[in-house]
Amino acid sequence: MTPRDADRPGFGIAPPHAFGALAAAIAAALLLSACPQSLDAARTPAAGPPVARAPADQDGRPHTPTPDGYPELAPAEMGRRFLQLIDGLEWFNDLSSSRVAAAMRLPPFASSSSGIGSFVMLLPDSGWYYSIQFSDDPGSPNPLAADRSVAYEFDNRDAHADMGPVCEPDFDAYVDGLRRGGFARMPASYAVENGYPPQYAYYARKDVLVKLLPRPQAHAPGSGGRACVERIEVRREPGFCAIAPCGPGSSG
Repeated sequence: MTPRDADRPGFGIAPPHAFGALAAAIAAALLLSACPQSLDAARTPAAGPPVARAPADQDGRPHTPTPDGYPELAPAEMGRRFLQLIDGLEWFNDLSSSRVAAAMRLPPFASSSSGIGSFVMLLPDSGWYYSIQFSDDPGSPNPLAADRSVAYEFDNRDAHADMGPVCEPDFDAYVDGLRRGGFARMPASYAVENGYPPQYAYYARKDVLVKLLPRPQAHAPGSGGRACVERIEVRREPGFCAIAPCGPGSSG
């Protein structure tokens, strides 16, 4: 095992609830894709900057990185912007919907009944959807929406689709970026102690926790080689203590 392999918790499949919000958005997109309505009807004129355009998600349709959509938002660029967003969070409380939209250079998030705002892209001719999801609704009955978080994730109707078209940045690039930003790998026992899925790799800086779900580019049983990232998520690190002494009964 190489030092780089030690960063990978293993290539597992995310638990079913991990992709619930994206699955719902994609289902709506697929249902509406047969409708003749133009995407332009859901967007203000393209002359303005990307952040000024209304979300195509208003009618359930995904955006595309094409000249008539958001050509600047290829998967690799979205990944780079997401790393910049993470690096800019000095504390978890810096995370907000407006900060995510500004850092990612996206329109405001469309609201949804699930309590999770999303911005969904579709890479043409690949079957791959990729999305930014933000949740911060303490009163929501949806446990995924009740806690503040932001995630960048991928999904494909073909569960065994090759991730090559969306594998930049790959797992190693994300890990390098996090390490350069001062994030430290959490020990192997961290997931078990906090009730988190063991398929993820966990990195933390102060109270900012980053979860990465690796997946082989060629998703076949027993396949190895290049590791992509199926989901990267930012949440609050529950065990961080800013002021000593820390531990049971302390207020830190």
